[in-house]
Amino acid sequence: MEADGRWWQTHVPSAAIEGVTILGSKGEVHIDPTARVEPLVLIDTRKGPVIIDREAQIQAFSRLEGPCYIGPATQVFAGRIKGSSIGPQCRIGGEVEASIVHGHSNKAHDGFLGHSYIGEWVNLGAGTQTSDLRNDYAKVTMVVEGQKVDTGLLKVGSFIGDHTKTSINTLFNTGSMCGPFAMLVATGTLLPRSLPAFCQVSQHRMTERTDLGQTFRTAKAMMARRQVSWTEDHAEFYLDLYERTTEERRKALGDSEQKRLRRVI
Repeated sequence: MEADGRWWQTHVPSAAIEGVTILGSKGEVHIDPTARVEPLVLIDTRKGPVIIDREAQIQAFSRLEGPCYIGPATQVFAGRIKGSSIGPQCRIGGEVEASIVHGHSNKAHDGFLGHSYIGEWVNLGAGTQTSDLRNDYAKVTMVVEGQKVDTGLLKVGSFIGDHTKTSINTLFNTGSMCGPFAMLVATGTLLPRSLPAFCQVSQHRMTERTDLGQTFRTAKAMMARRQVSWTEDHAEFYLDLYERTTEERRKALGDSEQKRLRRVI
């Protein structure tokens, strides 16, 4: 690494781009010497630079379109990544557009993630899809602190909190917000657009995740797979979050139950 920490200013090893197709300026391709980019990868710099950080691995048949950043030790599995930033030690496949994915999160399989913001230690099951455009092309609204807010934007995907997990074929509606430690099981329809922290959706019902011991043990096991330790600081932080979001959960669960009962009646 250079003295100012900006290795990408000078290091673009020729071996790293052997067999790689580059559209645009090669000077906008910045690859750490320890990264591995397989042949048959396409890198497009016509709209911005592509930066591949140390020990990242880009498998064949991937397409990286700038501006794009791939974090340290992240693996891209024949992914199509456009205008996005991917944090360290992620596993990324399928299509990602105009999104930020924080460290240690997994989207290893096919599925679309667009105009979205993903926290740490999130796991998106195979076939998880995020809608980022309304069918009527109207500006997207979101629910923030119980109030509907007009974003003024045409494209907004999902905001997904730390340690949230989705099952295969989970469907996020346009402009969805999901708090940390959510568990989402596919219902065959779009999920609720607003889901507080420590909630789960299964069989068309929203419920609270009350077994925090098991919830935290699962987080500990996931972190250990990346050689990161779950500490008492983590537990205290998320216990405090659980307590601070109690009222939000209570209201959301009450509203959800009323909607369910109206459907039954």
